[in-house]
Amino acid sequence: MIVLVWSLMGPDAGQPLCKIIIRKNAEWKTGGEVWWGGGTPLGARVESEAISNGGTLPAVFSPLRNQNQALDSNTYVWNRWESILTGVQGDIPPHVLVLGGNPDRPYYAQVFRCDTELVLGNHGRFDPAQCLTLANGVPPGVSQRAPC
Repeated sequence: MIVLVWSLMGPDAGQPLCKIIIRKNAEWKTGGEVWWGGGTPLGARVESEAISNGGTLPAVFSPLRNQNQALDSNTYVWNRWESILTGVQGDIPPHVLVLGGNPDRPYYAQVFRCDTELVLGNHGRFDPAQCLTLANGVPPGVSQRAPC
């Protein structure tokens, strides 16, 4: 079984996806890693699997269906992180810009190390129905689906 992270991507924190990709590629060029913010945690099991796999997991991103949704006008810059698994806390690196919503609600980030720039486009077929979630061993739910 291959464990990977599948994440939906779209407009967030007042920016369209194309601008987010430009910003994330600047992070990658400056510091070698990308922090991708989101409102939903992946869970401690994913962090544990990454640790078991030498600190990394492959990642697949799919676009949200509606890329023209209204952009959130409330944008906050995040400067601290906390591990879901261990509770360890730290500062977000200076080359990273994590923007997100309401500071009264938790916000999450996936940290990626990439060999190449992020590029929008069709990179081949990915069928999430062929995957099982780590949380309960079933395919991702309808709310998690995106066109592939």
